[in-house]
Amino acid sequence: MLSFTEEANSEHGPNHLSVFMGSTEFSGPGYEYTSEHEFFVTRLGALYEFRYKGYTLSPQFHFDYHEGLGSSKVVGLAVVFDF
Repeated sequence: MLSFTEEANSEHGPNHLSVFMGSTEFSGPGYEYTSEHEFFVTRLGALYEFRYKGYTLSPQFHFDYHEGLGSSKVVGLAVVFDF
């Protein structure tokens, strides 16, 4: 999973996936870097997929632990359509 913002770039590789009736929970190591700092990140996350007629809405929540720098919370919404 790659994410890019104006402030930071990060790379995360989930190492555990657990799917139960549309939900997915995962955790994994990551690496975040900017022009000012570089550090490792541990990400915990959960999402749920709502499917309807070829479309999927997936609200997501991620908790990133930055060693020595505190933590951050990320909330997202993925919109997917089949083609």
